[in-house]
Formats: sequence, structure tokens, C-alpha cells
Amino acid sequence: MNAEACRALTWKAGHALKNGPGEYWTEGVGAGFAVRRSKLMDATSIVGVSAYDTAQPFAELLNTAIALSIFDGGNLTMRQRHMQDSMLSPDYDP
Repeated sequence: MNAEACRALTWKAGHALKNGPGEYWTEGVGAGFAVRRSKLMDATSIVGVSAYDTAQPFAELLNTAIALSIFDGGNLTMRQRHMQDSMLSPDYDP
């Protein structure tokens, strides 16, 4: 249900961005971000450490999901990207 609500909010935000009115699109994107981030973290914990393995397809999906966040409101996404890049580097040794 949360994923469907997030999808609907994202669609409405895109519609408001293109057609107006005003800055309503930021509210839709901002509200959907918390749900998106929560579901992304849930999926990562289910997949486990292999979520960061470049040989697996989930790493590319994770990279795309983190990279395409439209509105963050802070630097949390940038920190997550930095951590992910560090774990994906060939010289990373856990």
C-alpha cells in the first residue's frame, strides 16, 4: 500500500510540475521520498550484502534508485551514495 501511495504521489508531483499549480510538486515528491527510502532500505536488508555486488543486477537497480531521488532535503542520499560507491569499489575489503 505504501508503494502504491508513493507511486501515486510521484505521478501527481510530475503532473503538477508540468501543468502547475505553483510549487505543489515539491510536497508530493517530499512525501514520497520517505516511503521510497524506507522501501529501498527494506529491499537492501532482504537481499543482504549481495545487494552491493556488481555481478548481481540489484546493485545497478540500487544505484539508479538512489541516484534518481528528485528531492532529498538533506545530505542523507549523498552519504548513502558515497557508502555504496566505497563498497562497490574493487579494492573494498570488508
